[in-house]
Amino acid sequence: SPPAHLSDWGKVAWGRLTVLLDGMGILTVADSLALERLCDIYADILQLRLTIADEGRTYIVQTEGGFLIKANPAVAMLADADRRFKSYLVEFGLTPAARTKVKVDGGEEKEDPLNQFFG
Repeated sequence: SPPAHLSDWGKVAWGRLTVLLDGMGILTVADSLALERLCDIYADILQLRLTIADEGRTYIVQTEGGFLIKANPAVAMLADADRRFKSYLVEFGLTPAARTKVKVDGGEEKEDPLNQFFG
């Protein structure tokens, strides 16, 4: 079951990811802290998307010289969360490129046969 401190969205992510990662044969008890971070970041991404949808990507500020259009800080925060999210996805083998490098069920790392052909 998900840790109690996760947000509702984080708990949903926990449920989906534990099933997915367990099915891939790569989830262990030692992964729980990293999985918590992945779920937290996913929840942040969903919240930031809602904030941007509600407030917009930019806002207008009046200055002495006129008006300035500024970026909503949530846009930069979303970009940062996306980078961190991708990093954790790679760690868990949840991207196509990363899956070629992940050890499954304690097995040996499998090399893509195309590497010999193209390498």
